Order: sequence, then C-alpha cells, then structure tokens
Amino acid sequence: MKKIVMIVVVVISTTLSVNGQELIRYGVKLGYNLSSISGFENNVTNGEGITYASLSGYSIGGFAEISFTDELSVQPELLYSTKGNSSKYIFPSDVEGDLEGDIKLAYVDVSVLGKYYLTQDLSFELGPQLSFLTSAKYHTKGEIDGKEEDNSSNIREQSKSVDIGLNIGASYKFDFGLNLGLRYGIGFSDVLELYDNVKYTNRVFGLSTGYAF
Repeated sequence: MKKIVMIVVVVISTTLSVNGQELIRYGVKLGYNLSSISGFENNVTNGEGITYASLSGYSIGGFAEISFTDELSVQPELLYSTKGNSSKYIFPSDVEGDLEGDIKLAYVDVSVLGKYYLTQDLSFELGPQLSFLTSAKYHTKGEIDGKEEDNSSNIREQSKSVDIGLNIGASYKFDFGLNLGLRYGIGFSDVLELYDNVKYTNRVFGLSTGYAF
C-alpha cells in the first residue's frame, strides 16, 4: 500500500512539474519611465515662479506569466522603479539664473496583472500595484547669478512609505521570448506630505522590453 501511495505521489508530482513548465514562464524586464506627480500646478506671476514637467526614470526587475487558457493569464511582477517630478525656476528680470529642481522617488513595485490575449501575441493588461518607497530626494542643479548650484536633500520624512495604484496597458510577445510593453500607472495614495489641502499622486507612463525564458 505504501509503495502504491508513493508511486501515485511521484506521478502527480511529475505531472504537476511538467504542466508547470508549460504553463508558467519566468522573465526579466527593463523599462523607461516618464513620470509626474499630480497636485503640482505651474505658478508663474509677473515673469517669475515655477513650472513643472515630467521626469525621466527607469524600471528593472522580473516577472512570471501564469497561463490558464490561450486567452487568459496572470502576470505577477517585482520591479525597482524610479518616479517623480521635475520643476524649473523662472527668476525675476534682475536675477540671472537657470535652476531645475527634481523630486526623485524610488520604489519596489509589486503588481499582479490580468492579461487577455486579443491575438496569439498581443495582450491587454490590467491590475493593481503596491509600491514600497525605498528613497526620496529633492535635487537642485543649475546656476544663479554666476554661482553653480548642485544640491541634494533627503525628503523621506515628507514622503509616504506605501503607494497603492493601478496599471493599464498592452504588450506584444515574440516567439523567441522577447516582449514589448506599453503601460500607464495611476497612483491613488497621497505620496507627499506638503500641504493638507493638496493630494499628490504618482502618474507613470512606461515603455518596457523583457525576455521570457
């Protein structure tokens, strides 16, 4: 009886292992982020003030795609991702300067995407994301009245440690394992503690390339 049970266990384990290899693919990915933080508005009066713009960054990490049918799969991801916002100071006419200030936030993003394949290779993606802050800095660089400025300060105390968001996008995979992705991430959490009556949320437009083994 024990031998029969052992044989059954071995057969089931082998079957699950083989099926797992067919249904689960692991991979790595690298991406470009164009991010911004909503809540900042351009403030220019009488030729001076601050204008805000998007900030370039990147993401890197790994993923696993678990297929249930030819059309449906789930893709959990673990990525290190940089986000933030860029600003430029406009000085009054009696001051010569060109100064930029960047809010740079770095996160570990944990996401689970549901994927629906419109064709054999093209899929639509949608799913939640939980982001854990690893660093938060404010960096200024430029020149004021002939004096160079290059300073960086830690703003971790003014930043929230967790961000909850949603990803929506599409991806295309090739037969040899390479895949390309286009994604927009919307953050729901207030990520900065600056003003009580203003909510600052992450927005990230991402392009990525990955390889599945």
